[in-house]
Amino acid sequence: MKQINYLLLFLILISCNNAKEKYVNLYLADRPEYQSLNIKFDKDLKLFYRYSNESSKSANKSYTVVNIINTDCGSCYETMDTWNEYLKTDGNSLKVIFVSIGKANDYFKNYFATNNSLRFDVYLDKDDKFCEINGLTRYKKETFLIDQGGNVILYGDPTKSTIIDEYYKYKLNEK
Repeated sequence: MKQINYLLLFLILISCNNAKEKYVNLYLADRPEYQSLNIKFDKDLKLFYRYSNESSKSANKSYTVVNIINTDCGSCYETMDTWNEYLKTDGNSLKVIFVSIGKANDYFKNYFATNNSLRFDVYLDKDDKFCEINGLTRYKKETFLIDQGGNVILYGDPTKSTIIDEYYKYKLNEK
């Protein structure tokens, strides 16, 4: 049933802009707790890895993608690899931040020691305060598109779904 809904949403997304806005809002209604969510960054959140390429300065300043992952999660490292590839092509104008929850274990440290060309910043949240202060205790792995004020505009990972990718592109290209 969800696949049919996603297909319908996709078909509508490629139609007129008013319908796109309507169905983006319908998509957000699936998780009402996100509609009024404002992502806050605690002062104790430590920058672990900084993307320092000159092209990062030309990233879309209106929006930021926030990915929440876990240092003990094997598929989360694959997610970072996938995002790195995505940012080389489709999402090259996006500012992306990963918030990694957990201790900087050996695998985590080694990953960054051997991957020094990642196109996003990574913050380490060893005490899991980020999810707590943002009311995200149920969702330990999530991706959000937020505006400059930290308001959630969209949720979901555009690297894993063409429909969500279309939502992102629609929102990023709004005039």
